Amino acid sequence: MTNPVLDASHVTGLGSITFIADPFVVKEGNTYYMFYEVLKADTTTTIVYSTSSDGLSWSFGGEVLSDANMEDP
Repeated sequence: MTNPVLDASHVTGLGSITFIADPFVVKEGNTYYMFYEVLKADTTTTIVYSTSSDGLSWSFGGEVLSDANMEDP
């Protein structure tokens, strides 16, 4: 397995991704959850997650939070 184990090509269904950053991993039971930030080409920042059973092969899970869905105060 080469590094990085996860890159922008793993993020599907959100359009063009400029980069991913700031990952952190949580393990619950036999599943690893990686949460990370993606910057979309339209400059929207989104928090997403992927899952893994071994910490090496990851499957994209989906969007958790997006600044496009947040309102200005």
